[in-house]
Amino acid sequence: MVVGNVSREEVLGEFRFIEYSLVEFERPTTLIFSYPDTGLVGVIASSYIINELKLVEVGGVESHALAHIVVIHEGIPKPPIRMYAGKDLLVVFTDVVLSPNLQVVLASALVDYARLRGVEYIICPSGIPAPNRLDVDELKTYYVSSSKRLAELAEKGGAIVLKQGVLIGAYAALLRESVKKGVNTLVLLTESFLEFPDPEAAARGLQVFSKIVNKDINVKRLMEEAELIKIKTRELMRQTSGVMSQMRKGTEYTPYLYV
Repeated sequence: MVVGNVSREEVLGEFRFIEYSLVEFERPTTLIFSYPDTGLVGVIASSYIINELKLVEVGGVESHALAHIVVIHEGIPKPPIRMYAGKDLLVVFTDVVLSPNLQVVLASALVDYARLRGVEYIICPSGIPAPNRLDVDELKTYYVSSSKRLAELAEKGGAIVLKQGVLIGAYAALLRESVKKGVNTLVLLTESFLEFPDPEAAARGLQVFSKIVNKDINVKRLMEEAELIKIKTRELMRQTSGVMSQMRKGTEYTPYLYV
């Protein structure tokens, strides 16, 4: 479903990246990609960025595989994967749970789209399960990077390198494609609950992200609305947990490092 006129369109694999108006970015341009996963950290963080920085909806991502889904916002039908932009920031955001196979295809298309649009960095806020989450006062943010350049920025931002473990899902596919195609991609993994929405973890990840991209993102409102966010996102977390369980079946992995 297209909202408004189409100014630019890129067909990449099974996906169509549609821009409703001409979008020009200042460099360096950062693309944030979020997908429902551990603790909904990425979805909560990206949604907060969109609202806090007053980003404008500039496009959507469509696919025949998603033709049966329409998201309704303020009475207006929109594609399940949407794009929001500021002068040097592009957020590709979905609060719809995709099948494991579709996640992989989307990740590959997203890397190609970033290259076509001259994006310098792809950054993905996410969560990493902490078995003792209730007892952790200061949440740590780990990182996995496809390039030395972004690894250095992550270190300066206060993230800790994830030295070993297994990633499964959209972000794993995104990293693999980024290494293959020479794209600077960074996945930020903040300690969080596995199957409960975790706005506090999203806030901690945003503090690290803001240092990496040198943007002032005040997380005070996010912390104040944490309980309300947990209530609003319970159903999305339930759907996400089901898909994560599917991906775990038949796969050897370290539970603590599953994202």
